[in-house]
Amino acid sequence: MTTKNAHYDTISAFIKAMRGSDPDATLYWLAKMIHAGEDPRFIARRIVIHAARTLDWPTRWRWF
Repeated sequence: MTTKNAHYDTISAFIKAMRGSDPDATLYWLAKMIHAGEDPRFIARRIVIHAARTLDWPTRWRWF
């Protein structure tokens, strides 16, 4: 597996763990990304995107 594929596989697993409400898996993948040197801004951006989708912000606020 290439480094690029590992990056996308890891972020995918992180997002799936958040969607599945699995806190242990979410923390595992978060720690793995931090340990691998992932940009904290990238991680934060993915968390905010997940939260926005969970709260359905694009639909709820589209009229404003």
